[in-house]
Amino acid sequence: MNIKIGEAKVICKILHANRKQAYIVGGAVRDLLMRAEPHDVDIATDARPEDVTMILEANGYKIVPVGEKFGTVAVKDCLMKDFVEVTTFRSEGRYSDKRHPDHVRYERDLMKDLERRDFTINAMALAFQVDRKNPMQQGQIIDPFNGRQDMENKLIRAVGDAEKRFQEDPLRMLRMCRFASKLGFAIEPDTLEAAKKFNHLIKEIPAERVKDELFKLLGCFNTYIGLNIMQKSGLMQQILPEVFALRDIPQPQKHHKYTAMYHTFETVNAISEKDVLLRFAALVHDIGKDEVAPNPPPYFPAHEHKALKMLPAIYERLKLSNDEEQYVTFIVANHMDLFLFHHNFTAKGIRRLLNKYGENCKWIQDLITHVEADIIGSGVDRAENANDVAAFRAMVKEVMDSKEAFSLRQLAVNGKDLIEIGVPADVTMSKILNQLLVEVIDNPELNTKEILIPRAKQLKLLETSVPI
Repeated sequence: MNIKIGEAKVICKILHANRKQAYIVGGAVRDLLMRAEPHDVDIATDARPEDVTMILEANGYKIVPVGEKFGTVAVKDCLMKDFVEVTTFRSEGRYSDKRHPDHVRYERDLMKDLERRDFTINAMALAFQVDRKNPMQQGQIIDPFNGRQDMENKLIRAVGDAEKRFQEDPLRMLRMCRFASKLGFAIEPDTLEAAKKFNHLIKEIPAERVKDELFKLLGCFNTYIGLNIMQKSGLMQQILPEVFALRDIPQPQKHHKYTAMYHTFETVNAISEKDVLLRFAALVHDIGKDEVAPNPPPYFPAHEHKALKMLPAIYERLKLSNDEEQYVTFIVANHMDLFLFHHNFTAKGIRRLLNKYGENCKWIQDLITHVEADIIGSGVDRAENANDVAAFRAMVKEVMDSKEAFSLRQLAVNGKDLIEIGVPADVTMSKILNQLLVEVIDNPELNTKEILIPRAKQLKLLETSVPI
């Protein structure tokens, strides 16, 4: 048995021993039925938070009040690695803020608790012990909304009235897309229609929650499924209209099988789900193609520069951090660079490229990963390009491992050395250092103090008469 499930089972039994109902509920039950590892294990009980606290503290558990307003406490003992959340059965009032219910009502009936949940596959419970009031066999699945059948049919279906579920919390529509990607399921038709009708409500959700859920979707193995459902439901148009605008834009058939939007989805999917921010960069890397299209035959000159002008609006809309913005901007701005090399790249050219990237050269391997995915996402055989990129990756590693200079800090001389030979600490010094770097990038063997100091003296003498 999964360790987390085993720990939750013990907690359930303790609550049972104190004449309380207790069940494992939600995603953990779904994962167990699918023979997957549950990441989070939640318990539902008829005990109120103060009773849960009293009972479990008496049995050596540490209690952290994470959401007592909504009936939830986090539980952990000295041997448990993670907390298990225990929540009192509840029914909910209106969601005026489209996030939290206006009020919750504690219930004695498990069914009341399950019927407030989002999707049928998440509205199941697992019983561990016989209860006189509520006779359940150990290991029995309580499934009042036919979640197991929906799992067998590979369907995401809202619990009860889909329109009501999505109006309560519009973020559930984006969660629907994530579950589809995570599980490889389709969306039940009425549930999808409800999302189409109410997709505009996603704009009422705080940007941080939307970003968090979108990034969780990008962290799914087959994120293509969820991205496609986002565009079918209209959520993409609401959240990332720049990506949705690529839907019907054709691309040169010699290099691309798909329209610009579907090429984007394929590119995202070709990147590891572990690289969520790189996947997000891939999701927006071609948004500039809408700005430059149409150019018959389909061609998109400098679309990366157009995209850079569009990114700030996306950053603001999703509240990306400064570090995230810098990373995404680097990938988008430079994703065409490697295609310019083809098979004619050299170590000298790579050093120049690394110099151009400056401090951001630390992300060059991620950029190469993006380019590899971009090629895969084209949907056509571009083996030559793929081989070039693989060779380029190997040469980049070789150049960086060699410690050959491509930045000022790698020069064998610095500003202090130049001051000692009479170079003023002004623009003259900057010009001389940069000229030395240009020469060292072209000829790495020049990068010694014995060679660069005399050369710096020459440049100092020439500075007044010859532009450096």
